[in-house]
Order: sequence, then C-alpha cells, then structure tokens
Amino acid sequence: MAWETVHVSLDRASPPIPPPEDPARDAVFATLVAHYWANDGFLRGPDAILSGMDRLGAIPGVLIHGRRDISGPAVTAWQLHRLWPASRLCIVEAEGHGGPGIAARMREATDGFAILDHQRQ
Repeated sequence: MAWETVHVSLDRASPPIPPPEDPARDAVFATLVAHYWANDGFLRGPDAILSGMDRLGAIPGVLIHGRRDISGPAVTAWQLHRLWPASRLCIVEAEGHGGPGIAARMREATDGFAILDHQRQ
C-alpha cells in the first residue's frame, strides 16, 4: 500500500498523504492488483483492447486521463480515442493517476450523459 500511495501521488508537489489504515481493505486491494498483474489484466494479447474498438461504434464515451500518470501514459488514451469516433478525449494536464481535476471531469461527463438520457426519454 505504501507503493500505491506514492505511485498515485507522484504528480503532486507535496509528499504523499498516507491512506487510512484498514488492513482488510489493504489486503483485498493488494490481492486484486497482484491477481490482475499476474494475469496480464486477463487480456488476450497486447492489442486486445485496441483491436476490439470497432464494437463500440457510435456509443458515446469520455476518456479522462491525467497527463502525469506514470502507470498509464496519455498516449494510450489518445490511441483509444483515435479508434473510437464517438469518444471525447479530456487530458487533465496537471494531474496523474487521479485528483480533483479528474474527479471534476468525471462529474461533468456523467452529468452530461444523464442530461442526454433525460432528453431521449
């Protein structure tokens, strides 16, 4: 959990804030992350996601990504966006793997989808 705390804080100028200590939660999180890493995210190859983008077609989506995310570079979101015509790409320049700017963009995106859904009804 110390590694994860530092990892998600690398885009910030201040030192990482320790997460609340909850041994049960920490054990579940660490087990889940290790399980996915050990199984390559259960993907069928390095291009498994990009090669299946045609199935999304015209389904709208918003890709929100922090420019400073060290575990998932912004080029990954850009590649996905290029293959998904109905998507909108939002790069949050000052953040990495999360933060208030990303949270705000997520709220805006979900609110936008809620408005679209309401208008369709």
